[in-house]
Amino acid sequence: MASVVQDLSKWAASVSAADVPKVVLDRARLQHLHMATLVRRVPSDGPWVGLQSLAPRRGPAMLVGGGATSAVAAAGIHAARAAWTDRLDHMLGGSPGVGAVTGAWAHAKGTTAEDLWVATVVANEVGARIGAALMLGTHNGAGAAWVYAAAAATASGRLMGLSEDKLAHAIALSLASSGPIPRAVLAGEGRCMAVANAVMSGLEASKAAGRGVRGCLDILEAPGGLLEASSSLPLHHAFSGLGQGWLTETLSIPRWPGPPVWHSVLDGVSEVLKRHIKAADKRLRPDQVQRIKVAVPAPAIVQDRWMARYGLRSSLGLGHAIRHAVGALVVDHEFDETTLASTGWPERRDCYGAVASRVVVEHSLDLSLDAMANMVNTAAPLIGGINESEWRALHSRLDSGLVHWDFGGVRSLVKHRPDKWLGQLKHASRNLGDARLGEWQYRMGAKVSVYTIRGGNWPENIATPVGSPGTSWNALVDTVLEGFGKGNPDRLAAASWVWESSSTLSGVQLIEGLLS
Repeated sequence: MASVVQDLSKWAASVSAADVPKVVLDRARLQHLHMATLVRRVPSDGPWVGLQSLAPRRGPAMLVGGGATSAVAAAGIHAARAAWTDRLDHMLGGSPGVGAVTGAWAHAKGTTAEDLWVATVVANEVGARIGAALMLGTHNGAGAAWVYAAAAATASGRLMGLSEDKLAHAIALSLASSGPIPRAVLAGEGRCMAVANAVMSGLEASKAAGRGVRGCLDILEAPGGLLEASSSLPLHHAFSGLGQGWLTETLSIPRWPGPPVWHSVLDGVSEVLKRHIKAADKRLRPDQVQRIKVAVPAPAIVQDRWMARYGLRSSLGLGHAIRHAVGALVVDHEFDETTLASTGWPERRDCYGAVASRVVVEHSLDLSLDAMANMVNTAAPLIGGINESEWRALHSRLDSGLVHWDFGGVRSLVKHRPDKWLGQLKHASRNLGDARLGEWQYRMGAKVSVYTIRGGNWPENIATPVGSPGTSWNALVDTVLEGFGKGNPDRLAAASWVWESSSTLSGVQLIEGLLS
């Protein structure tokens, strides 16, 4: 009987462009433009400088800004630069795009643009399904380096022309050589190289598998394997419906740095600041802010409690500290990669901290319920079939403190289980291909109220963050193109050219348009 990894590789090796819906290919194309934007918008120094100094001076893979090196080094350098910005695209199951896109770029020679799109989609699906299966574990989302590594191994292995068997070993090797990234690393200067190392391990795995190195093919489902060891309740249905349900449809391209659970808060504060300018014809000053109250769903509460416990250690962790991120937005009226690279960090931290001390973060049960309802209504097959004993075991684990939810509302939600959801889940299909992934939304909303010293209250409610499913696709495309151009007419023209003519380009022409 084939293992999960073998099933994934069999599908990944056989998919053609004709098998992929246009809406899915378009999202992969947008990922490439977004990733190229990120690797450009970094300071002149950074961890990738040392990595680049160690890289071979020649090779088949192009580098941003010129030059070439080995495939492994190029993917690592580009992944480190993208991770520095803390704005990696994500989807239901994690952030496979950084491995999928940089892995595809590294093997662009001798390919077509369409080859790159398909390899990216396939890598997205493999990586995100592994992340989705681990969703109820302690290392889900961005912390699952397995997602980055498996996506990179899949994209590079496919473009290298690995056989179904060798691609399976590449994926297995990538999973064995990566693991969880501690939150403290993601929220600081170690983020760049942690992500880069995971991506490079994926390319090394495909390279090794191509030479005949073999991995543990049942690494996911075996007793003591990855699913059992790293998840409170593995979601095995994540691996069903290959080629029928496309997790790439859930692509989000974030507007802000940091964990996406906070992005609706920043959207809300940003909108209030814009409304104040429109109403008063001047900016809202930090000293005019009396209090900012934000109500958020449970996952955001977890993040806030963690940051309150461990603190903000550097500017690169600013997106993970919502109170200080709001402070940056109020003080500077902007919050992006430039903010992360701000000089004079101690002084800026104190300045942002003055506003941060007035930010109140509260749990909103209705936002938590809204997020759960959306998941049940659109992706029930992912979590369908969970029985009473499994729910109790999950509740017990949450209560034990091992997962560090540290908030009673979440435990209560798991314990009491609304009947309508239980009924839907009980009778849900066990095939992810039956999920309504095209309707899935990132329902991490926020209720924001900005109170001023003059007694005013500026409320704003955000259901889904900008750039996530549920917002305008055309507006998202325009935003990504404009971000690529960043005020430069020539670069904006290049972005439009890449977007409009990509199907006629060779892989090398595409990379030149993105990285030159």
